Amino acid sequence: MTSAPPHEGPPVLFFCMQNADDVYNELTTLLHSTPSKVLEIDILPTLPSSSSSSSSCPQIQYSAPDHALGITKVALIQCFVIARTKFFAGKDRLCAGEDETGGKEQDVWRATSVMLLWDPNYSTVINWRKRIMLRSVGGWQGGEGTCEEGISQGDRKREILEQELLFLESLLTSPLPKHTKSSTLWAHRLWLFRTFWLADFVGLWGGEDGGSKRYIQSTRRDYREMDAFSLWERELAVVMKAGERHPRNYYAWNYARELLDRLVNSELCLTVQKHSLAEQTLERTKKWCFMHPRDISGWTFLLWVLELVFTKVGDEKRENTVRVIIWETTGFMRKYDWRGESVEWFLKNAERLAAHQT
Repeated sequence: MTSAPPHEGPPVLFFCMQNADDVYNELTTLLHSTPSKVLEIDILPTLPSSSSSSSSCPQIQYSAPDHALGITKVALIQCFVIARTKFFAGKDRLCAGEDETGGKEQDVWRATSVMLLWDPNYSTVINWRKRIMLRSVGGWQGGEGTCEEGISQGDRKREILEQELLFLESLLTSPLPKHTKSSTLWAHRLWLFRTFWLADFVGLWGGEDGGSKRYIQSTRRDYREMDAFSLWERELAVVMKAGERHPRNYYAWNYARELLDRLVNSELCLTVQKHSLAEQTLERTKKWCFMHPRDISGWTFLLWVLELVFTKVGDEKRENTVRVIIWETTGFMRKYDWRGESVEWFLKNAERLAAHQT
């Protein structure tokens, strides 16, 4: 490993190793660092060094302050080959029940992370991650008992859930070629909330008064400490960033529909919270659409939220809400002399919605 020469910017580390196994180990270490964090991952088009001696050297570039990870395409391909070998060898032993210590399961877990970094739509890999998640997290009730690290089993399993969510967020919001619009990754993220988070949300974080209960003391705002409103606010931010990375990102906005609909229909949201969710979502989505007026997926989601206000939230001022959105959108078009099919489609259908509910 060699470090970059001193400079005024943030420190950047360059990992130059001739052995592909060393590259694989370094990559998995960075992907599974502790504490977990959202990484910005990119495929490097060229090597940082132009010298002929390092032209064939697989390299990883990592900026710790920015949590930015870059890897060359050649290095990633080599890591994928190693990960694929470890994955199939490990899963066969797991199926045969030959993993008493849990080491093979950890090897398979790490291998699947590298494989998804190369191919985000690898269904077999996603299914095995689900299988391991069910073994690690499924069936836990309140976290009785302690792990070897001295923390409760419940806290450890919550940490596993958070790690998976942050890993998926890294893939879905990074400037990678296929990941932000991967239907497989978005479906897996929704599966996590359907299977674990929403089902156990009240029991884990909500007290008798419906308030938030922090099981793990932490100075940072993470998934383990969130109420329904905060969780949705963060998930919407993930969707919007993915929408910026890949315009007209239908899969991202469809994920937002599914999750918001599930939150609104769950016991987590009181009537007041439903109003707050709808109001906040309308305002944030409207601003996003004004910044990305060509994005039909964003306008479609905004219209869906307006329909949600009518059908499920029951806002007493819902007719006025739709009229205000229409008036602001029309003003936006006139101000910038904007003519676009996406905005015009939204206005036409919003007018129909307002007329239908009058």
